[in-house]
Amino acid sequence: MSPFRQLLFERIAARGDSDTLIGLSEQRRLSGKGLLDRIDAVAVALAASGLERQDRIMAMLPNGMAFSILYLACLRGGYTIIPASPDAPPTDLAYMMQLVRPKIIFAEEASARAIRISESHLKPWSLKIVDGLDSGTLHDNLEPDDVFSITFTSGSTSRPKAVVHRAESMLANAEAFNRFIGAGPETRMLHLMPMYYMAGILNTLLCPLIGGGCTVLNEAFTARTGLSFWRRVIDNKIDTFWLSPTMAQVVIKLDRTSDSIAYAREFLRFCLIGTAALPPWLFHKFYEMYQVPLLQSYGLSELLLLTVDRGDNPKPGSVGFRMPEVEMKLASDGELLVSTPFAFAGYLDPENADMPDSATSALTRKDMPTGDLAEFDADGRVTITGRKKDLIIVGGINVSPTAIEHVLMSHGAVRQAAVLAVADTLYGEKPVAFISLAENVDRNGIEQALEAYVAVNLPEAARPIRYILRDSLPTGPTGKIQKQHLAGEIAS
Repeated sequence: MSPFRQLLFERIAARGDSDTLIGLSEQRRLSGKGLLDRIDAVAVALAASGLERQDRIMAMLPNGMAFSILYLACLRGGYTIIPASPDAPPTDLAYMMQLVRPKIIFAEEASARAIRISESHLKPWSLKIVDGLDSGTLHDNLEPDDVFSITFTSGSTSRPKAVVHRAESMLANAEAFNRFIGAGPETRMLHLMPMYYMAGILNTLLCPLIGGGCTVLNEAFTARTGLSFWRRVIDNKIDTFWLSPTMAQVVIKLDRTSDSIAYAREFLRFCLIGTAALPPWLFHKFYEMYQVPLLQSYGLSELLLLTVDRGDNPKPGSVGFRMPEVEMKLASDGELLVSTPFAFAGYLDPENADMPDSATSALTRKDMPTGDLAEFDADGRVTITGRKKDLIIVGGINVSPTAIEHVLMSHGAVRQAAVLAVADTLYGEKPVAFISLAENVDRNGIEQALEAYVAVNLPEAARPIRYILRDSLPTGPTGKIQKQHLAGEIAS
């Protein structure tokens, strides 16, 4: 077995009878020995079903133990996993399946019946199914260059990009991050991030497990989760968690737990935060309450974890220090360029989806453009000052304005659409759509019609919160909409 995969499973095994994976929704605990048994059973069952090494498995599952074991079994057996949101819009789902061509698709039984796809290999998946599998013997035929995951990110284009990562680079990044911050077997991580995002795979599942620690699985974070957040932390002896800035705001606002402050001050080791910029006021408010700093990190789906701040002297607004294995410099326009051994293998090329595109693969070797503007201070800390990429970040989720515009303009009533960000006190940003209608379209009821339309064709984070109707939108000589004029209107 390749080195970092071997290290991961050795450290899971080393936990013996100690709790290693805890499912709060399932009210279930697995020791290191028990988890490894279930991982092997699933890997053997996948092989017995006719799957071969590097075959692609799509998983449309909620956070939980069944999904986690499937992830780890794919690592164990050398399969490629493609996580997808269970509530992904049908248009996005169809595109993903057309691009990756999975051999099998796993979903919860109820979801499998409801998903309207023609795939005959759509199969139900649950913890009950995992428990019913017999243990077996694995044959190690894995290679260091095996692809582990293909995750989709909207980026700044209208179509999601398929980001390909090799198993060894992802696990090496997790191990390097643990080493950099000093996390190890004592870690008890509360898992809150959606498992179809990189933060839900790498940050909160692979990092604690390859460090020899324990992961406590919670459902993906919602406002309702925020009400029970500190109770979950305290009752499960959590010492580490990752949040987005939106989550941190909710955690503070909804904290009614009498012993949360005392617990945080005595037992929390790492309160990590990422996926979006952390406002300095939020850093100070969290620290004032709990006397524990929010340590901001920085990474990209393509390049994985790159930086993190230090707990002994954090700097609000900074994303901390680069990891030792990572090189960074600034382009002439201030864009952050990164060279890292943990970079992705490339994007899947729609013209040849069997392999990562060689042109994008070449970019990962040195000075990968991030699309972010940055500064370095005298101590070497990195601060992200802005974005070159045209993205709206809604509660830590990257939303492509172009993708929203394309959906809106596919509605017969819409002639032009321009989507911009408006500030939001909770989510950071939200999309707003400027619309000009096609001829002879009645304005009455059009906003309600568009809301219904995007509800079917866009994920919740990408749905505009306002529709501003205009007879026409400002355009330049080439016919391109001049968004700067619309941005001024929003600002005023």
